[in-house]
Amino acid sequence: MTREASETALVPVRLWVYKCNALNLPHQVAWGDWDEVFSGKRNTEWGGSQTMRSTASLHILWEEMTPGDVILAYQTDLQAAVGLCQLTDLVDYVDQDGEPQREMWLRPIERFPQPVKIHQLKGADPVLAGARALRSGWPQTLYATTPQEAAALLAACGAKSRQPAQPAAARRRSTRGGGFGDPKANKRVEAAAIAFVRAVYEQKGWTVTSMESEKLGYDLLVTKASREEHLEVKGTGAAEASFIITAGEVRRVRTDRAMRLCVVADALSRSPTLQSWRAAEVERAFVLSPVSYWAKRRRDDDR
Repeated sequence: MTREASETALVPVRLWVYKCNALNLPHQVAWGDWDEVFSGKRNTEWGGSQTMRSTASLHILWEEMTPGDVILAYQTDLQAAVGLCQLTDLVDYVDQDGEPQREMWLRPIERFPQPVKIHQLKGADPVLAGARALRSGWPQTLYATTPQEAAALLAACGAKSRQPAQPAAARRRSTRGGGFGDPKANKRVEAAAIAFVRAVYEQKGWTVTSMESEKLGYDLLVTKASREEHLEVKGTGAAEASFIITAGEVRRVRTDRAMRLCVVADALSRSPTLQSWRAAEVERAFVLSPVSYWAKRRRDDDR
């Protein structure tokens, strides 16, 4: 592939290299054959946090990837790139152990006519030779690329696909926060949400007291004249109100008439939005689904 082709290749906003191995080797957490993805043209759930061991890969998954990104599908047992996919969605959930997990959903864009042995081309292109995904070292599942590396990789593969348009909804969407995602991201979202609610109430003349350290089932005590409200604040990194609420918080909703649930959407953006519900309104407004259970060993006399 000529340097001219490399310079004119249309580069996606973000290109990631995603390596799968179909051999199911002992050191692998999971195995997979890209043929399963490219055999159809529909969205497919493919990989996620439970299939990755590398800290670098998990960081990319939780902190950097965004729906609309493009993925170079690399089959390590073939030592070749086999096609391009688009990341259409990132779905967060809590597993049976109460751990946050993230699934990836991919849509095939282009399957190369023949697997491309990119490693064999490194000697002719210093950009490819320096690409992290093509260097030796501890194996990862996901690899980042620079714009220059992305252009060189696409050119080397002879990719014909034009850059997929990233839907506006995908650009806005983030499912971090609300108890999902990694703990650091959750704390940032929660802190931003509480600060926003505090500012909104103080601007309206309420006196705001933090009750977070008291573990009472709500975050802020707000008072104004003879009125008192107990605010449980939830923040999300998305426009959708979806979050984890503990059993203690649900009990508070059901027993405390002064309780108000405040949800701050897009908490880390420049324009967060606040919605709130009185205690009596919460269970009508939300479907409360248990995501985990407390298991305690039975005693002999309990059986």
